[in-house]
Amino acid sequence: MKKGIKILGNLIFVIAVALLLIGLATSLSSKSDKIYSVIKYRSYVIVTPSMKPKINPGDFILVKKTDVDKLKEGDIITFTKDNMVATHRIKEINGDSITTKGDNNNLEDTPINKNDVIGKFAFSIPKIGYIISFAISKVGLVTIAAIIIFIFIYDFIFREKSTNK
Repeated sequence: MKKGIKILGNLIFVIAVALLLIGLATSLSSKSDKIYSVIKYRSYVIVTPSMKPKINPGDFILVKKTDVDKLKEGDIITFTKDNMVATHRIKEINGDSITTKGDNNNLEDTPINKNDVIGKFAFSIPKIGYIISFAISKVGLVTIAAIIIFIFIYDFIFREKSTNK
């Protein structure tokens, strides 16, 4: 029983640290162009169903920095428009203008400029965006820290008991 709890605790610890590191690294790159230039990836959590069924609300996506001149119709891109970030499929490229549309939307978006493109969709991890959003929030960081501290204390208490026998 103790061995099973220890294995579970170690597994939770590794998952918590991995999620925290991935979330922090890609979150930092989303806020800093310098970090984005080095890492070449930014992460986002999808909040709308506009790209269903390919990308769903709650999905964690990674967006790769790309040369906008190499984009083509059908590519999924992440871009800024009116101080918001969106991820939609390219419908048409006309010079420096790109027209996009969410797969689940009825209408095309107002065209954007190539300068508004953040990057090209690389891949998504279904539903894990909720967990990563929580993990990098203030409450999430405190919760993860508490879990890690609890695991250390629990391990220390049981290690002490087993060495005293």
